[in-house]
Parts: sequence; C-alpha cells; structure tokens
Amino acid sequence: MSEAPAIGIDPGTSYCCVAVYQNQEVEVIPNSVGQNTTPSYVAFNSQQEILVGSTAKDKAHINPQDTIYDVKRMCGRHFDEEKIQR
Repeated sequence: MSEAPAIGIDPGTSYCCVAVYQNQEVEVIPNSVGQNTTPSYVAFNSQQEILVGSTAKDKAHINPQDTIYDVKRMCGRHFDEEKIQR
C-alpha cells in the first residue's frame, strides 16, 4: 500500500474544489483567495490576461463574449450545434 497522498479534483459545473487525502484525513485545499471552492469561469480580457474563478465571474457581465462557463454541460456535444454556438 502506498503512503503517498491522493489528490481529488472536482471540476464542478458551477464550482471546482481540490482536496488531498493523507493520514486518513481529507483536507480541502483553498484557492489563492482562501476560499474552498472556485467558480468554474474563465475569461479573456482586452489586455490579453486570463481571468479565472471569482474575478472572471464578477466581470462576466462586462465581457460576456469572452467569458467561458458551464463548459462541463458541453462535454460530448458537437461544436457546430446551435445550442453550443449560442
């Protein structure tokens, strides 16, 4: 049996979470701002920056064309489907 820790990643539809299991305990790893979950949002802005998590979600109304969310719901779909293109 390995003594190495196990890492669990939950790529949720709305939020993502990462945890480590070691020494028979599960510890959620907080993101860079100390939250246990991160909104599943990615955005690209005009300054060529990539925004993720809360920052991307908070600015989604300003930049809807370059904000990606709900990607997990698109898995298995064809890119040219009308619903995906909307």
